[in-house]
Order: sequence, then structure tokens, then C-alpha cells
Amino acid sequence: MKLKLILAVTALAVFAAACGTSASGPATLTVKKDGGDSIEVPVRSGGFYASTKTWSRPGKTAKSSSYFICVANYDIDMSQGAISIGAKVSADDQTKICFSLNGEENGTDKSAPVAGTYEMEKRGDDFPFNSISSVFIRSMEDGKEVRHSFSTAKSEGSIKLTSASTDDVAGEIDLSDGQNEVKGIFTAKAFKRS
Repeated sequence: MKLKLILAVTALAVFAAACGTSASGPATLTVKKDGGDSIEVPVRSGGFYASTKTWSRPGKTAKSSSYFICVANYDIDMSQGAISIGAKVSADDQTKICFSLNGEENGTDKSAPVAGTYEMEKRGDDFPFNSISSVFIRSMEDGKEVRHSFSTAKSEGSIKLTSASTDDVAGEIDLSDGQNEVKGIFTAKAFKRS
């Protein structure tokens, strides 16, 4: 009886410690490129840039907010907005994951992102508001920076913003196109215009 109690208390302590570790640990993404092995990418920093997007089709136009978000295992340069946030990686151990989200209709660069689930945009008659327009992974391979872009036609899964404001976003990504894959949680801070 005493042994069972000790085992039960030990199991509970291990479970509690494991839960505490995952809840308080850093955000991490599991990344796969070109059908290769999965690697773990701890998220050290993230940044996003808001803009106004103009949509145009024969006979109709619209506008929406748009958000370019990048997360990386190193400190992202936020000084020049989208240009520096999305810049190429420059060291062998650097990995950056970037994606663009189409926001709400009539939104602008001043509109806050909206929490919710975003799926890859589908081409059609309607403008694909509240969707993913692109996803890519940047990494160094054989001394050169390589960009692995997801196929919009073949991609499955979603990006979910669990919290969002004009200052920061947090969320989960679970997206694959059969060759490239990104899965896990992330956070990113907004570029502030002066």
C-alpha cells in the first residue's frame, strides 16, 4: 500500500512537472523542408508588419488589411519594417518562417489582426479575405540562403491566431503541402511606424 502511494505521488509530480515545462517553455516550431527530416526550431523572436492590400478583378475592387509575420530562432531586425523582418538569413544555424495573412474586408494598415483560423486562400470569383496568401521557410544550405515556398494549391491545414492586437499576435500553425511542413506555436510583435 505504501509503495502504491509513493508511485502515485511520484507519477503525479512527474506529470505536473511536465505540464509546467510545456506551458512555461519557449515557443517551438517543428519544420520540414522538401520532404526531409523534421527539425525543432525554438522561436526566439517574431515580428509582423501591417499594410493595406488592394484587390482588383475585372469590374470590381476591394481593400483589406494584410499582415506579414515572421518568426525565427534568432533576433529579427525590426528596424525597417517588412524589408528587415523578411530579410534573408545570414548564418548556418538561422531558420526563419514567414507567412502573409489577408485580413478583413475594408481593413487598413491601422486595423488590428483578428483572432481566428486562417486557411490557404483559394482562387475564385470572390476576394479571399481572412486567409493565408503565402508561407515560406528561409534557411542556409551549403553556404547559401534557400527559400522553401509552400504550394498554395497543395497546402492543407491552417494558421490560428489565438490572440491578436495592434501590438502583438500569438498563435498556432499546422500547415503542410506534402513537401514542406510547419507545426507549433509562435508569437510576434508589431513593427511600430514612427
